[in-house]
Amino acid sequence: MKISYDLRNLVRKKKSNEEREGLLMKCKKWLFILFLLSSLALSACTSGAAKDEEFPPTMTGVVLINDQEYDMKRGGYTWTKESGTGTESITTDAASPNQIADELTAIPMKEGSKITIEVEDNPELSVYQWNENERINNIPLNDNKFSPPSTKGRYIYEVIADWSNGHVRGEVSYTFVVEVK
Repeated sequence: MKISYDLRNLVRKKKSNEEREGLLMKCKKWLFILFLLSSLALSACTSGAAKDEEFPPTMTGVVLINDQEYDMKRGGYTWTKESGTGTESITTDAASPNQIADELTAIPMKEGSKITIEVEDNPELSVYQWNENERINNIPLNDNKFSPPSTKGRYIYEVIADWSNGHVRGEVSYTFVVEVK
């Protein structure tokens, strides 16, 4: 490399102060450029990590009915993040699922169809059926699937997703409404 060759020549020969200063400036310039490039490379590598560390995370949830995907409406949630400096917690409150359901369009489905629930990062899921006032049934899941009642009508469901592994733990309530026709 030219810089190392110039440094050897500087040591071998007695150069004037101006030549030494010029060579020193060249070395500083290259070191500065190397430092900048390294910093840019490091910041590019860590920019994705910032997204992974978003707190609280926004986990999406959908239901699949007859190969059609529908978003669930997120309600209240609780998230806890542990770090070396302590614990950070965030809890929100939201309307109850029966109140949220008033603002949702029911997903039309035929009797006998199955509902599949998918939530980001595969948390533990619990499903509840609601009436106009309260939870009325705990719905058993089989491979994140269940069948609504075969009786025609409008049915409100709450999905509780629980992420309890790792340094970030949380619980989120989702609501969706189906109408069996």
